[in-house]
Amino acid sequence: MATQLKCTQCGEWGEDLDRCPSCAALRQVHSTFANQENPNRHKAFEMPTMEWNTDPQISAWKRSLINTGKAMHWMVLAVGGAIAWMAYWVAV
Repeated sequence: MATQLKCTQCGEWGEDLDRCPSCAALRQVHSTFANQENPNRHKAFEMPTMEWNTDPQISAWKRSLINTGKAMHWMVLAVGGAIAWMAYWVAV
């Protein structure tokens, strides 16, 4: 299914992402449609996976602190998920 865009000049709808088919006005690129060709961009409602901080510009003790915080965050999420899972099975 093609995306229909409304022209800000004439109010007509069209499928062309660059110009309005009715009045030939250039489309103003909204941030929603920006960078569509980049395969590495995050898609809407996509949660990125956790990655360890390996940036060599950050000192080793700061990296270890950041990575420890990330690991503790995932442990809290795991415990919360386990409690939610148990609560579901108690309620069923």
